[in-house]
Amino acid sequence: MSVNIRNRRAWGAQFTIPAGRHVAPAQRRFFVVHWPGGPIGSDIPAMIRSIERFHRVNQGWAAAPGYNFLVGPGGTIFEGCGRDVRGIHSPPRNTDGFGVCVLIAPGQQVPQAARNATRALYEWLCQVSGRRLNMSWHGQHVATACPGPALTQWVRNGMPANLSGGGGGGGGTAPPRFPGRLLRQPPVMRGQDVRTFQAQLNRRGWGSVMGSVDGAYGPRTANAVRGFQRNQRITCDGIVGPVTWPRAWTGSGGGPIRGGCR
Repeated sequence: MSVNIRNRRAWGAQFTIPAGRHVAPAQRRFFVVHWPGGPIGSDIPAMIRSIERFHRVNQGWAAAPGYNFLVGPGGTIFEGCGRDVRGIHSPPRNTDGFGVCVLIAPGQQVPQAARNATRALYEWLCQVSGRRLNMSWHGQHVATACPGPALTQWVRNGMPANLSGGGGGGGGTAPPRFPGRLLRQPPVMRGQDVRTFQAQLNRRGWGSVMGSVDGAYGPRTANAVRGFQRNQRITCDGIVGPVTWPRAWTGSGGGPIRGGCR
């Protein structure tokens, strides 16, 4: 599982987002779960385009879709109005909250793939925001039945999911459980979790970039991680979180890339 996000161009967005709606991730405090409240077809990009048209044409909203992100039932994450854009999804939380629409129909349970992707998205947004975001749902902020009983209960339960899943050809070895802390520098972080991740990067051929497997998360390890992330086409920030960690065991891809993110 990864937070590869299908951008607006990839799903065929028909409208642009006007300037002047920028919100820095550091301003965010909430992760607000929504649902569409109607049937879900098999063509998810077409459904997102219909949401976009409704929000822009019928509602007259500048940010369309009004959600920052949408998550398909199969676990694909779609860019809505975007990470750094003030959404239009819940009046009290448009600026300080990320609006995330999980595409399930009324009466439908939340598919495991959608749970996994939504939770991975949450963890990534916590990482880029620099804080643990408040897990919440639309009806917690305004009087509405959104996002329905199944999603509401899932959020109430703490959004449980399986973050160790993945795909690809990293040797077929199941990843050890994510240790729970983000590995980053500066300052240099030390521990067995660092050593475990370094050892796996070394097995994947990144030893020449990373240097010694010494349990110290310093500049060389961070540079190797950035190259690995770029190789995997995931967020390239040099931080090992719940998305990057399992990819060291499950991700496919070629050899080392020098020069970090670009």
